[in-house]
Amino acid sequence: MSEVRSVPIATPATGLAEMIGAAIGAAVVVTGGIGLAIGAGTISACKEVYKRCKEGGYPIENLKMAYTPINNFDGFSQILKNNGFKINSFGHPDISIAINPLTSENLFIVNSVDGIGIISDNKDLIQSSIQSFATQELAFALEEIGFKVTIEEKGKDKVITARGTQRNYVDIKIGKGAIKAEIDTRRSKRPKCDIIQQLISQKLREPEKKKTTGLQREKRHVVNNHIHIKQKKI
Repeated sequence: MSEVRSVPIATPATGLAEMIGAAIGAAVVVTGGIGLAIGAGTISACKEVYKRCKEGGYPIENLKMAYTPINNFDGFSQILKNNGFKINSFGHPDISIAINPLTSENLFIVNSVDGIGIISDNKDLIQSSIQSFATQELAFALEEIGFKVTIEEKGKDKVITARGTQRNYVDIKIGKGAIKAEIDTRRSKRPKCDIIQQLISQKLREPEKKKTTGLQREKRHVVNNHIHIKQKKI
């Protein structure tokens, strides 16, 4: 039968040194019952950020990191740009730095085939960025299989309501802590709810197979114009 499930979308924002150490010690970082695999490429790039910041005299003890297996780097970068950030190279193929000249906020983006690591001394910025990113990606995924999607802010949560044919409804709640998505398919009929669950799990856990092409970006732009969004900027 249809059900309510919790699917991990990110690790908690944890001290960078602690996160690197935990990732080195195990292929899967488990925090609060949430297990996500962090690949060697992500770990290596995060260590590089730590090393360069330490050498540059940056207060590394303030740096925190969260990791998400959703790895659409173009989509994540666009969210930041829409909120006033400029994306610059960090002199490493897998690392970028995003800086907001108006607010002086900044974060490092570690991009790899297995996911994205977000590093900053601003925990709230990390969490809100992942929350907006996960909401966007899941909304796109539901749109692509024919659902009409609405996004609303309810307190600190973002709630995706997706309506399909034959009275299929899906509600997905993504909290500000950006650790998991609560997927409610109780108003969907089988086998539709199984397809939805499979789609979301695939979106969260499968590496991106290739870079987004210009055609795909245009498709996403068109899709976004049909999504009714009621939300504030991150």
